[in-house]
Formats: sequence, C-alpha cells, structure tokens
Amino acid sequence: MSLSLQSLAEDSLVNSRLTVAALALQSYDILLTFNDEVKYIWRGKWTLIKSIYLVCRYVSFINLCCNVWKWTITVYVPPSIYICYLAEWYAFFDRWMSSTTVTSGNIILGLRLHNLYGKDVIVRVILILLFTILVFALNTGISPTRPSPLGPVGCLPVQRAGRFLITLAGAACLTLTYVSLILASKSFLSHVRERADLQSLRVIRENGRLSSLLALLHRDGVLIYVGWIVAIYSLACPRLILLLGGDPSNSTGVYKNGTEFLVDKPVTAPKLKPPKRLSGLDSFLPELDSISMKALAGGTDTTNVIPLSQFQSS
Repeated sequence: MSLSLQSLAEDSLVNSRLTVAALALQSYDILLTFNDEVKYIWRGKWTLIKSIYLVCRYVSFINLCCNVWKWTITVYVPPSIYICYLAEWYAFFDRWMSSTTVTSGNIILGLRLHNLYGKDVIVRVILILLFTILVFALNTGISPTRPSPLGPVGCLPVQRAGRFLITLAGAACLTLTYVSLILASKSFLSHVRERADLQSLRVIRENGRLSSLLALLHRDGVLIYVGWIVAIYSLACPRLILLLGGDPSNSTGVYKNGTEFLVDKPVTAPKLKPPKRLSGLDSFLPELDSISMKALAGGTDTTNVIPLSQFQSS
C-alpha cells in the first residue's frame, strides 16, 4: 500500500484539526456536566463504576491534550530527526490511552445492557465474548507506530500492523456495536410495551414534546449506538465514493485526481510543498535528509526512525 507524501501531509493536518475540535467539544461537555459529576461521582463512595467513569472521562481528555501538544511542537518547530526520537515514546503512550478509553467505555455500555436484561446469562456470555475479542483486537491490531520526519507536517506515525489484524480490530468494534444496538433497541421496545407508552406518545404528540421519549431512548442506550453508527456511515461511505472518483464500480484503486492508493506497486511521491507560514523551512529539508542518511551510516541509532528518502520510495 502506498500513499503520496502530499496525501499523507493533508490527512495529517486534517486529523490534527479534528483533534483540536474534539478537545474543545469534550472540554465544553466537562464544564456543562461538572455539577452532576461532583454530585454523583466525587461526593459518592469509591466504587468500580466510579473508577471506570474517571478513566473513560479523563484518560481520553489527557490523550487529546497530548495529541494537540505533539502536533503543535512538531509543526511549528523546525522538523528534526531528534524531535521524532523524543516523540517516539508517545506512540506507545497514545496507543495505551486510546485502547483504555475504548475499553472503559465498552465496559460501561456492557454493564448497562447487562442490567437492562436482568443480568441474563445468555446476554452476559455474548457481551463477555465480544468484549474479549475487542480487547484482543485493540491490543494486537493497533501495533506500535514509528515516527517519520516529513518536513513541515511534523513527525508522522508509520503503521506497521498487518491487514488481518487491522481488519479484526475494525470488525470486532462494529460487531460489538451492532449487537449492542440490537439489544438496546429490543429493551427499549419492551419498555414501551410494558409501560403502555403508546398513550404517552399521544400525549407527546398533542403537547409537541419529545422529552420523555428521548429520555427513554437515551436511558436504554439506543441513541448512543445509533449516533455512532450514523456518524461512521455518514463519514466513511461518502469518503469511499470520493476515493473511487465518483464511480462505485471502479476497481482500479485510483483517486479521481490521479493519486494512487491500495496498490501493491510503489509509487513516486511528489515533492511536498510546505505551507506559506513555514516556507522558510525549504532549505532545512535537504539538511534533514542528510542527517537521516548520516545516521543510517552509523552515526546514530535509527532503529525506530524512517529516513525521508526511504519513505519517499516506499
């Protein structure tokens, strides 16, 4: 699989901006719910749920803060192979925080479904099995990454995981989500029947209020899974059409603009032009590559760093 430096640089910058947006959104949510958090979490007894909540809430927040920090120091500071050395430790730290956030979040949702079904043994076995597969996939499919110095876009991680393990991780996440959505929807429908909420729906229709219905949907977890699935499909499916040049029957593996992807043969990467604000770094890039080649000759241990010239030909 080959990607051009131009595409990789653009994807990196877009991902960095999305990280900033995610951090702003989570910060806003923490501020909005801080009163309830103090009331139900900080003033309550120390329990397993409290620990899982704090891990899910603040490990992800720390992860986003660190990602923004890493992006800032590797973009607005002249790129150096030694900066990438310093950033390498964060690749393992970032992997641990991401896996921990996903794991703790699925524990919360799994416990909720387990309680909704009256601690049913079959539901418990299904959730434990899917959760075990998910944890295994997260810890094997997302392999440690190695930083690559790519000029003005900073130190980019280079994925070394096999296709099978990456596919396994994605399939495990989607399977657990779909099964959880089915279980949550079934629980919601049963609550509607048990409480004779058809009458309350008429009241909602007459009063023009949907608060009670939305509260029930959220309480049973339906909105959580539906929102996530809708977000994935609304982003991934249009992106797929764009990658195929607007033609779903396209099997050549080429962007409409000519950039190759999902191909086995190597492609020659175009020269990456830095942004205007970093135009002064043009003269630094050859020096960076010479440092990399000198290190390969034995001057520095480059076990975990990929030289720019090697990346351009891969």
